[in-house]
Amino acid sequence: MGKKNEQDRLTAYHEAAHVVARYRFQIGEVTYSTIKSGTHGHEASTGYTEAAWEPEGDVKLTEEETIAAYKEMERTPEFIVLTLAGPAAEYIYLRWPDSQYFDFLAQYMETQPKSGPPPDPVQACRLLKTDDEEKTDEKLDEAWRYAIGFVKTEWETINKVARLLLEKKTVQGEELYVQIRAIDERKGA
Repeated sequence: MGKKNEQDRLTAYHEAAHVVARYRFQIGEVTYSTIKSGTHGHEASTGYTEAAWEPEGDVKLTEEETIAAYKEMERTPEFIVLTLAGPAAEYIYLRWPDSQYFDFLAQYMETQPKSGPPPDPVQACRLLKTDDEEKTDEKLDEAWRYAIGFVKTEWETINKVARLLLEKKTVQGEELYVQIRAIDERKGA
Protein backbone atom coordinates (compact mmCIF):
# COMPACT_ATOMS: atom_id res chain seq x y z
CA MET A 1 0.00 0.00 0.00
CA GLY A 2 1.37 3.41 -0.97
CA LYS A 3 2.25 6.11 1.53
CA LYS A 4 -0.64 8.30 0.30
CA ASN A 5 -3.17 5.51 0.81
CA GLU A 6 -1.75 4.78 4.26
CA GLN A 7 -2.06 8.46 5.21
CA ASP A 8 -5.68 8.46 4.00
CA ARG A 9 -6.42 5.37 6.10
CA LEU A 10 -4.81 6.86 9.20
CA THR A 11 -6.82 10.07 8.75
CA ALA A 12 -10.03 8.10 8.19
CA TYR A 13 -9.54 6.15 11.43
CA HIS A 14 -8.74 9.38 13.29
CA GLU A 15 -11.94 11.10 12.10
CA ALA A 16 -14.03 7.94 12.54
CA ALA A 17 -13.03 7.79 16.21
CA HIS A 18 -14.17 11.39 16.71
CA VAL A 19 -17.50 10.60 15.01
CA VAL A 20 -18.13 7.52 17.17
CA ALA A 21 -17.14 9.36 20.37
CA ARG A 22 -19.50 12.25 19.54
CA TYR A 23 -22.29 9.76 18.90
CA ARG A 24 -21.68 7.71 22.05
CA PHE A 25 -21.29 10.70 24.38
CA GLN A 26 -23.92 12.82 22.59
CA ILE A 27 -21.54 15.76 22.31
CA GLY A 28 -22.85 17.87 19.47
CA GLU A 29 -24.38 16.40 16.36
CA VAL A 30 -22.07 15.52 13.47
CA THR A 31 -22.93 17.52 10.38
CA TYR A 32 -20.35 15.77 8.19
CA SER A 33 -16.93 14.15 8.30
CA THR A 34 -14.38 14.37 5.53
CA ILE A 35 -10.89 13.26 4.59
CA LYS A 36 -8.75 14.80 1.90
CA SER A 37 -5.67 13.20 0.38
CA GLY A 38 -2.43 15.14 0.42
CA THR A 39 -2.14 17.34 -2.65
CA HIS A 40 0.34 19.62 -4.38
CA GLY A 41 3.37 17.70 -3.17
CA HIS A 42 2.19 17.36 0.43
CA GLU A 43 2.08 13.77 1.59
CA ALA A 44 -0.14 14.30 4.62
CA SER A 45 -3.84 13.75 4.41
CA THR A 46 -6.20 15.97 6.35
CA GLY A 47 -9.56 15.35 7.91
CA TYR A 48 -12.28 17.22 9.66
CA THR A 49 -15.49 16.38 11.48
CA GLU A 50 -17.98 19.24 11.67
CA ALA A 51 -20.45 19.13 14.51
CA ALA A 52 -23.07 21.46 15.85
CA TRP A 53 -22.28 22.16 19.49
CA GLU A 54 -25.69 23.59 20.23
CA PRO A 55 -29.10 22.25 19.12
CA GLU A 56 -29.54 25.24 16.80
CA GLY A 57 -26.24 24.37 15.15
CA ASP A 58 -25.16 27.94 14.50
CA VAL A 59 -23.58 28.88 17.82
CA LYS A 60 -19.79 28.78 17.68
CA LEU A 61 -18.02 28.67 21.02
CA THR A 62 -14.53 29.99 21.55
CA GLU A 63 -11.90 27.70 23.02
CA GLU A 64 -12.30 29.31 26.44
CA GLU A 65 -16.12 29.08 26.29
CA THR A 66 -15.90 25.42 25.30
CA ILE A 67 -13.57 24.56 28.16
CA ALA A 68 -15.68 26.52 30.66
CA ALA A 69 -18.91 24.90 29.42
CA TYR A 70 -17.54 21.39 29.80
CA LYS A 71 -16.11 22.08 33.24
CA GLU A 72 -19.46 23.56 34.30
CA MET A 73 -21.41 20.58 32.95
CA GLU A 74 -18.98 18.16 34.60
CA ARG A 75 -18.47 16.48 31.26
CA THR A 76 -14.71 16.95 31.23
CA PRO A 77 -13.93 13.18 30.98
CA GLU A 78 -16.21 12.75 27.95
CA PHE A 79 -14.79 15.86 26.28
CA ILE A 80 -11.25 14.60 26.81
CA VAL A 81 -12.08 11.17 25.37
CA LEU A 82 -13.71 12.89 22.38
CA THR A 83 -10.56 14.96 21.95
CA LEU A 84 -8.12 12.07 22.35
CA ALA A 85 -10.17 9.49 20.41
CA GLY A 86 -8.61 10.49 17.07
CA PRO A 87 -5.01 10.21 18.24
CA ALA A 88 -5.90 7.02 20.16
CA ALA A 89 -7.28 5.46 16.97
CA GLU A 90 -4.05 6.35 15.16
CA TYR A 91 -2.06 4.83 18.01
CA ILE A 92 -4.00 1.57 17.78
CA TYR A 93 -4.04 1.54 13.97
CA LEU A 94 -0.26 1.99 13.88
CA ARG A 95 0.13 -0.72 16.56
CA TRP A 96 2.42 1.25 18.85
CA PRO A 97 3.53 -0.74 21.92
CA ASP A 98 1.47 0.09 25.02
CA SER A 99 4.60 1.08 26.90
CA GLN A 100 5.32 3.91 24.44
CA TYR A 101 2.10 5.91 24.52
CA PHE A 102 3.72 9.00 26.06
CA ASP A 103 6.28 8.96 23.22
CA PHE A 104 3.43 8.67 20.72
CA LEU A 105 1.50 11.52 22.35
CA ALA A 106 4.57 13.77 22.45
CA GLN A 107 5.30 13.07 18.79
CA TYR A 108 1.64 13.58 17.88
CA MET A 109 1.41 16.90 19.75
CA GLU A 110 4.58 18.20 18.04
CA THR A 111 3.02 17.69 14.62
CA GLN A 112 -0.31 19.37 15.43
CA PRO A 113 -1.24 23.03 15.15
CA LYS A 114 -1.06 24.80 18.49
CA SER A 115 -4.86 25.03 18.58
CA GLY A 116 -7.58 23.97 16.23
CA PRO A 117 -11.34 23.97 16.21
CA PRO A 118 -12.80 22.47 19.38
CA PRO A 119 -12.06 19.90 20.51
CA ASP A 120 -8.31 19.56 20.05
CA PRO A 121 -5.54 17.94 22.08
CA VAL A 122 -4.29 21.30 23.35
CA GLN A 123 -7.71 21.95 24.90
CA ALA A 124 -7.72 18.50 26.47
CA CYS A 125 -4.39 19.21 28.11
CA ARG A 126 -5.66 22.58 29.35
CA LEU A 127 -8.67 20.84 30.93
CA LEU A 128 -6.33 18.48 32.78
CA LYS A 129 -3.80 21.09 33.85
CA THR A 130 -3.20 21.56 37.55
CA ASP A 131 -0.55 23.51 39.47
CA ASP A 132 1.17 20.19 40.17
CA GLU A 133 2.93 18.94 37.02
CA GLU A 134 3.08 15.37 38.35
CA LYS A 135 -0.66 15.39 39.04
CA THR A 136 -1.28 16.77 35.53
CA ASP A 137 0.79 13.91 34.06
CA GLU A 138 -1.20 11.40 36.11
CA LYS A 139 -4.47 12.88 34.86
CA LEU A 140 -3.23 12.79 31.25
CA ASP A 141 -2.13 9.17 31.74
CA GLU A 142 -5.57 8.24 33.06
CA ALA A 143 -7.36 10.12 30.25
CA TRP A 144 -5.18 8.52 27.57
CA ARG A 145 -5.78 5.02 28.95
CA TYR A 146 -9.51 5.71 29.03
CA ALA A 147 -9.44 6.96 25.42
CA ILE A 148 -7.48 3.87 24.32
CA GLY A 149 -10.03 1.65 26.09
CA PHE A 150 -12.89 3.50 24.41
CA VAL A 151 -11.34 3.11 20.95
CA LYS A 152 -10.59 -0.59 21.50
CA THR A 153 -14.17 -1.19 22.66
CA GLU A 154 -15.57 0.68 19.65
CA TRP A 155 -13.05 -0.59 17.09
CA GLU A 156 -15.63 -2.47 14.97
CA THR A 157 -17.74 0.67 14.66
CA ILE A 158 -14.73 2.92 14.06
CA ASN A 159 -13.51 0.52 11.37
CA LYS A 160 -16.89 0.64 9.57
CA VAL A 161 -17.04 4.46 9.69
CA ALA A 162 -13.40 4.70 8.51
CA ARG A 163 -14.11 2.43 5.53
CA LEU A 164 -17.11 4.58 4.63
CA LEU A 165 -14.94 7.72 4.78
CA LEU A 166 -12.29 6.07 2.60
CA GLU A 167 -14.94 5.12 0.07
CA LYS A 168 -16.80 8.44 -0.11
CA LYS A 169 -14.26 10.98 1.28
CA THR A 170 -17.10 13.12 2.72
CA VAL A 171 -20.05 11.61 4.56
CA GLN A 172 -23.02 13.45 6.03
CA GLY A 173 -23.72 13.04 9.72
CA GLU A 174 -27.02 11.22 9.35
CA GLU A 175 -25.46 8.59 7.06
CA LEU A 176 -22.69 8.07 9.63
CA TYR A 177 -25.25 7.67 12.40
CA VAL A 178 -27.28 5.19 10.32
CA GLN A 179 -24.14 3.05 10.00
CA ILE A 180 -23.45 3.22 13.75
CA ARG A 181 -27.05 2.33 14.63
CA ALA A 182 -26.95 -0.62 12.20
CA ILE A 183 -23.86 -2.01 13.94
CA ASP A 184 -25.49 -1.48 17.33
CA GLU A 185 -28.61 -3.34 16.19
CA ARG A 186 -26.56 -6.20 14.81
CA LYS A 187 -24.64 -6.46 18.10
CA GLY A 188 -27.88 -6.22 20.09
CA ALA A 189 -26.80 -3.01 21.84
